[in-house]
Amino acid sequence: PPTPGSGTVDITVVTPVGVSPLNPIDRFTYVAPPTITGVTPSTGSICGNTTIVVTGSGFSGGNLVVGVGDNLVQGFTVDSDTQMTVVTSVGRPAPSTDIEMTKLLRQTALPPEFVNTDIDSDPAFGGFALNAAAGPGYPGTPTYTRIAQPVIPRITALTANEGPTIGTPVHPSQLFSNKPIRILGCGFTGASAVRFGSIPAPSFTVQDDTIIFAVPPTPGSGTVDITVVTPVGVSSIIP
Repeated sequence: PPTPGSGTVDITVVTPVGVSPLNPIDRFTYVAPPTITGVTPSTGSICGNTTIVVTGSGFSGGNLVVGVGDNLVQGFTVDSDTQMTVVTSVGRPAPSTDIEMTKLLRQTALPPEFVNTDIDSDPAFGGFALNAAAGPGYPGTPTYTRIAQPVIPRITALTANEGPTIGTPVHPSQLFSNKPIRILGCGFTGASAVRFGSIPAPSFTVQDDTIIFAVPPTPGSGTVDITVVTPVGVSSIIP
């Protein structure tokens, strides 16, 4: 497309045989590339659920995808062409991280005679997006820093939430191991114990403030509540 450009124009193809007729399918729209000029607040919890306001331009008029660091945000609302409200997801503890925005560009559906071709796999196709990014990797842009705050730990998920009643096989047909489960949540920094009911896990590893790997104590039976103990407190028991 020739640039600079604005508005919507008709595309025509000229050959020795003639010029393609105008129709709605041939219309091409110029879209303003997005920019990110401000992020407020500039810090937030790595536990996620932080509401931030991103200012810039080019936010409206397209399908947006927004990410903070290494993951997509929980959700966002485009307030205007120059502002959006974002709710962050959980993230790894890290220095200032990048905020990235992708505006996906619209495409017309392939006509019937092209549907069963490999045209979409052509390397010349794809990349139909306008991107904007802010953070330490882009000097002169605002930054956002995720921080681990001293909070009472909370557990939000277990993967898996089941395990064997015994630690090792006791029958020739049994084939398993008592692997650590992954505990997701927040406030795990400095954990001193992970309890399955009243029994502490024989071993656990704090990956970061949001993830702990813990080996279920065996033998065991039934269903128990897991709690994480840190210097700040003990995670509450929820159904």
